[in-house]
Amino acid sequence: MARNRAYRRDMRNRAIARKKHLSHDVYGLDWFRVDGAYSKGHIGCGCRMCKFTKFYGIKAAPECS
Repeated sequence: MARNRAYRRDMRNRAIARKKHLSHDVYGLDWFRVDGAYSKGHIGCGCRMCKFTKFYGIKAAPECS
């Protein structure tokens, strides 16, 4: 399947929304001034919600990793 620009744009926007949601809910602040910067790096923390495989020893679902 050939991936077009619309598909890549949608995946990028989904990653931005997920990381932005995580930074707002867990940390309560904005990491970056612009939304596009969320797609470039890893936003996460060491809490049990984000690192459940480390604390509970269970496998992650393929769509969550």
